Amino acid sequence: MTQEALAAEAIELHDENVATELSDLVEKLIEEAQRQGAHQSSATVSDSISVDVSARERDIENIAYEQGRAFRVSVYVDHREGTAVTSDVSDGAIRDTVAQALSIARFTEADACNGLPDQDRLATEFPDLEQNFPQPVSIEQLKSDALSADSASLDFDPCIMPANGASASQTATCSVRGNSLGFINANRYTIYGRSATALARSDAGMQTDYWFDQNCQFGRIESAEFIGREAAQRALRRLNPRTVATGTYPVMYDRWTAPSLLYPLIDAISGGNLYRQESYLQDSLNTQVATSRMTLREYPHIRNRIQSRNCDADGVTTCEHTIIDSGVVNTYLLGTYSARRLKLASTGHAGGVTNIHVEADLTPIDELLNQMNQGLLVTSLIGSGTNLVTGDYSCGAAGFWVENGEIAYPVDNITIASNLDLMYKGIVGFGDDTQDRGTFKTGSILVSEMTVASN
Repeated sequence: MTQEALAAEAIELHDENVATELSDLVEKLIEEAQRQGAHQSSATVSDSISVDVSARERDIENIAYEQGRAFRVSVYVDHREGTAVTSDVSDGAIRDTVAQALSIARFTEADACNGLPDQDRLATEFPDLEQNFPQPVSIEQLKSDALSADSASLDFDPCIMPANGASASQTATCSVRGNSLGFINANRYTIYGRSATALARSDAGMQTDYWFDQNCQFGRIESAEFIGREAAQRALRRLNPRTVATGTYPVMYDRWTAPSLLYPLIDAISGGNLYRQESYLQDSLNTQVATSRMTLREYPHIRNRIQSRNCDADGVTTCEHTIIDSGVVNTYLLGTYSARRLKLASTGHAGGVTNIHVEADLTPIDELLNQMNQGLLVTSLIGSGTNLVTGDYSCGAAGFWVENGEIAYPVDNITIASNLDLMYKGIVGFGDDTQDRGTFKTGSILVSEMTVASN
């Protein structure tokens, strides 16, 4: 489809029959796997339609349209697993792909932990999580949004220079998962997004930053103008950074970087790292691993959230979990395979976690800065040197230096380092500036001390 043709119309999204069509295809894959001799099998079919429009220097730079359908089939023969993937959904391709998966299985080592979940663990109820809001958006609207965000950034201040520009996008996806135990589930969702990158320049140099928003409902994403202005403002705030003396200081992760502080904790109690003995939190169940001020609870069924889900990647039902209870590990995070390796039961976490809320006593952000007094407020992280085996942590950072409880000036090219055990047990405050755009609902998090060094 040419760019001219795209611009003239809205993208046609899936019709109401797509879930039935893909479900039939999943059943056909499973039947073919059983016919060819698989003892167990599972299949996933996904169909996605997306369009992304980017603008730069007040002009449209690119219009990217993509529509694709692909399937993945896994077969098990005597606890040997084989998997094959293809985008060809013809009858011949289905036969050949299943045969390829079976061929792979015959050459792999048998593993007693391989196989489908126990039948009684599979999800049987699928309430509507209200993630699908198909609203065909015209290409002209996406172009207008991308141009508005780009212009809003460039017009915000004379110090803003042309950078990577802005974009607007929409995606509609239908995914169906099933297995030979009779499980089948169809999931449809939409994602609408806007983003902008800004470059600010002063006599001391240049700084860049960005802003974005996405939602399953088109009408609930932040305006293009706000996206552009916010990107520009964030870049301007970073101009003229200074250095700081190397030392040990309090470090506050702002509400946008705070999730990156918590991800290593989640990884350290996840099944894959545990059964491979690649976690500093081996045998940590019912052990104090973080401050008693913090509880992490998962709510996988929140409506209108892109990442909510009724079942995990294995088809196991999901439910609310208290993962960390007042700093104590309350549960490991296990899929079917990792649970069997650890001789435990799946917790419905094949494919990871979702909608984790940091539950703690919250402090107004101004009071938390005052409590901090002097130290580093992190607003951006670069790279990661986290070693889950030892718990050693080191990361590049940028943000603002805080003096007497107030933001004093921007800093850049900073390295922050510590040990995860000390960091989690050394958390001393949680801000009330909460956000829940991604996996974690959290505000700013204050760690009592870390090593801070200028590069």
